[in-house]
Amino acid sequence: MSEPPGLTIRRAHTGDAGLLAELGARTFAETFARDNSPEDMAAYLDASFNLAQQLAELADPASTLLIAEVGGAPVGLVVDSIGDRLETMLRPAAGILKTVNGISGTTVLGDGSVVMVLDLEALIE
Repeated sequence: MSEPPGLTIRRAHTGDAGLLAELGARTFAETFARDNSPEDMAAYLDASFNLAQQLAELADPASTLLIAEVGGAPVGLVVDSIGDRLETMLRPAAGILKTVNGISGTTVLGDGSVVMVLDLEALIE
């Protein structure tokens, strides 16, 4: 099974620290700016998404950071772990998940755990 056309996924490296800082700050601001004062947002963004912080996270062996690109547009992902590639049946998103942009659906793994499947193209939009 190959990646969809125009999609590449790779591990992030130290050369990606600036990109990850920018993506993280932009995504956090887009999500939480309306609920926080400009001063609080600026302080949090400066502390959490600076180059030194991203380099520390990239150097942490417990962290797995990925860069995904769809049509050349980058998206940073932080994941718990990277497993094997699996062929599964996708159950379309239903209920409240149906209203969440970027979720294609869910699948059930062999051990019975449920995993959300992301739609990276929708996340980029």
